Amino acid sequence: MKSKTLPKVVGVIIIVVAALLVIFGIFLYTGHMEHNHEQGHIDIEQVVTDEEHEYVLDLGFSFELEHEGDHSFPVWLHADSSVAVTELESTMPCTLTLYDKEDKELWSDQIKAGMEITPGVEEGEYRFQLVMCGNGKGRIVIDDGCGEEHANP
Repeated sequence: MKSKTLPKVVGVIIIVVAALLVIFGIFLYTGHMEHNHEQGHIDIEQVVTDEEHEYVLDLGFSFELEHEGDHSFPVWLHADSSVAVTELESTMPCTLTLYDKEDKELWSDQIKAGMEITPGVEEGEYRFQLVMCGNGKGRIVIDDGCGEEHANP
C-alpha cells in the first residue's frame, strides 16, 4: 500500500526549495548590483572662506568616483572677479558651472589646470557646481574682488 500524501509532500518541498533558491539568487544579484554602483568619494581637503559670509575663496579637493559626482559651493562675485583653476589632475573631464541665486545656469565649461575664468557678472551671490568623474585632485581659487582682507588665515 503506497501513501498518496508522500508525492504531494515531496512536491511541496521541491517547490519551497526552488522558491528559496530564486529569492536567494535575487538577493545575491541585487547585492552585486549595489556593490558595482557605489558612488565613491569626494574629499574637500582645503577651504578658505571670507570671514563674514563663508563664501569660498580657495577650494582644494580630491575625488575617486566610479560614476559622476558633484560638489556645490557659494561664492561672491563682482564684475572684475576671476576664477583660476590652479591645479587639476583627473582621469576624466571635469566641468564647472555657475548658477545665480535662483539656480539659473549662467555659464558652464570643462576645466583644466591653468585655466582662468572671468565670469563678468554683476556683484552678488552665486553658486559654483563642480562635476567630476574618475580619480583626481584639484584646486580652484576665486578672486572675489575684495582683496585678501576677507580671507581666513
